[in-house]
Amino acid sequence: MVAEMTAEFEVLDPTGRRIAAATATRKGEKTLKQGSQITWEDLDAITAYWASGFRRRLDEARGVAGP
Repeated sequence: MVAEMTAEFEVLDPTGRRIAAATATRKGEKTLKQGSQITWEDLDAITAYWASGFRRRLDEARGVAGP
């Protein structure tokens, strides 16, 4: 079993209109713990990688420089 995380996001404006949507899938690296006893803490590296990419793409879409 290889650790993998899939996320789906939808960004809405105040009226509920969708202004952005994204999905991401990231498989674990060889250094990540594998097996049936994977915790959320074990998935932190995947989450951080995915989140930084999503943030970068949102900044690009808005035309602003990231942090």
